[in-house]
Amino acid sequence: MRAPSIFIALVCSTVLWAQQPGTLDSSFAVNGSLVLDPMITGDPWDIWPLSDGRLIVSQKPNGVNEVRLHTITNDGAYDPSASLAFAVVINLGPGFRQFYIQEERAIVVSSNDSLLPVAGYQMDGQLDPSFGVAGVFTSILPDWAAIRGVQVNRVMELTDGSKFCVGQLSDANATYGTGEFITKLDGSFTVVESFGSGGYLLFPGTSLSGTYREVDGLNELPGGMFVLALKTTFSQAPGYTAHLRYYSTDIGVQVGPSSGFTGSGFGPVFMRGMAANEAGEILVATGNGPTPRLDRKHFGLPEELFYDAWWNGAGYVTMRCADQIGGFLISGCISNCNYEDKWAIGRRHPDGSRDESFGDVQVPYGYWGMIQGLKPLPDGRLLARGNATIQGSSRRVVVRYHSIPDPRATLSLRMFLGGAYDASIDLMRDDLRQQDLLPALQPYGPPFYPPANGVGPWAVPQHVLEVEGEDAVVDWVWLELINALDSSNVMATRVGLVHRNGMVTSADGHSPIDFSAGAGSYFVRVRHRNHLGVTIADPLALGATLTTVDLTDPATATFGTEAQQEVNGVRMLWPGDATSDAAIKYVGPFNDRDKILVAIGGSNVNAVLPGYRTEDVNLDGVVKYVGTANDRDVILQVLDGSINAVRLEQRP
Repeated sequence: MRAPSIFIALVCSTVLWAQQPGTLDSSFAVNGSLVLDPMITGDPWDIWPLSDGRLIVSQKPNGVNEVRLHTITNDGAYDPSASLAFAVVINLGPGFRQFYIQEERAIVVSSNDSLLPVAGYQMDGQLDPSFGVAGVFTSILPDWAAIRGVQVNRVMELTDGSKFCVGQLSDANATYGTGEFITKLDGSFTVVESFGSGGYLLFPGTSLSGTYREVDGLNELPGGMFVLALKTTFSQAPGYTAHLRYYSTDIGVQVGPSSGFTGSGFGPVFMRGMAANEAGEILVATGNGPTPRLDRKHFGLPEELFYDAWWNGAGYVTMRCADQIGGFLISGCISNCNYEDKWAIGRRHPDGSRDESFGDVQVPYGYWGMIQGLKPLPDGRLLARGNATIQGSSRRVVVRYHSIPDPRATLSLRMFLGGAYDASIDLMRDDLRQQDLLPALQPYGPPFYPPANGVGPWAVPQHVLEVEGEDAVVDWVWLELINALDSSNVMATRVGLVHRNGMVTSADGHSPIDFSAGAGSYFVRVRHRNHLGVTIADPLALGATLTTVDLTDPATATFGTEAQQEVNGVRMLWPGDATSDAAIKYVGPFNDRDKILVAIGGSNVNAVLPGYRTEDVNLDGVVKYVGTANDRDVILQVLDGSINAVRLEQRP
């Protein structure tokens, strides 16, 4: 099985296939690219997608104390006269740091010393009265920040709605030197004091040794962790060092080892870019001059250098940015060949081999271009922004590329989990949701659930968990897209939410499953953390038309014999796999009954253990060995009362 692909920046001749990854999206503006008005200058600037397909370009014009938003339609139409101007009335000055869209609200972040004002605007340009106090949060840093020179650089949204505020400080008394900090904020922009030390992590430099520390990259990882790249600058040799550190997202305690890159003398190692995918793999670009390198890292494992040379003849290459899409890691760069800068993007597999399905693409404006950002869009396309020299003048440009083959594999699925099924109403129970036990982040991962091509959206919004009735969420499920010619080759994996009525959706609670793979013929397998999985017997033709499969219908052919449980003519996944090993056993090595007994303590059979656990095979939120609705009896019933029987997951 080929591992997930990783995007890196290259220079090469452009190869185009219509509607295929790496080609310009001709439906956007003029042949895929849009040249913005020459009056759009000033930094910072960025692009944010709205739910209706429009794009918002934000900028702070040179010498003007306001933030301007420019609207671009889904087809690339742009009208400067229709643009909005959000005047920031809270002493913006030169301190404008960031703009982003959150739930159709425009958020503006600015900084002046110890003051961090954050303003929320409606999309008509008016302050949102429901945000902060009359639309503004004014002082959200801890008290310690007021006595040190503080400059906020950016605010990072986390999947649970909380935020990291990243900035730098310079202590006037030279006690801490010059360094950086991370403050955690909740959804109301209030400091989370349980994080780190009173709400913040401090990375001070030392004035005596002339050091300065900088947070060079920050990414959230599955499993309640985040990773940061911390660069230390020295006034003496070795010049620069860079380290990756892992921390708990909840409390800010460092977990696991640090791993580093060290320069030689004044030949520094620059952190050029960092990105993380849903598997927790991290791409780190380091180096300088003609010999930059990419390393792949994973928490708790030694670094793995998977590509130590750029494109032959590329000359000077600089990583500019990094992002992810569908489990792939994306990078952009400036490449200098014969002193002629070109804007280029490419993709490579983790082993360093070129991904021929993507090709290598360049911005269609010739030389002297600088890519400044890449952003994956919800529909799978890739948006790039940067500068290009057009008719002798540097202009801002927005370019849209295809990133996933079109048409693509999508699936509408219905299935039941036997542990939660209530035959009297032909629905599943949602006990886990009602008891607030469902995790906001998907619970699957190696070794039992290795991702391929990512896992898709892996965080569920709170409003989805608040839905009641037959559309209420029951649990997370795991889906695998399998090569029809080689059933050992899992082409893509995704997580989904199964609802009481059996419908499986993406984490947004309503969209069908999008595997971020091209149209084709595939087997599909559905798995659950304590139920036996099932594989659809016949390959499915997934493509432009949404394919619908109902696994609750006995007429839907599945691989093997008795692959699913059947109750009153309705099929469902077999419950009872407390060990997640694709087998249900009552006695013998690695049996599921003992797993339940050990979970409750092993000695008192009457003990119970509430929580979100694999031993809770009937999905009622409590692990029980005896008594009403106990989990041990579920295993025995699945084995038809035979303690020596074994039921195995049926696979090709």
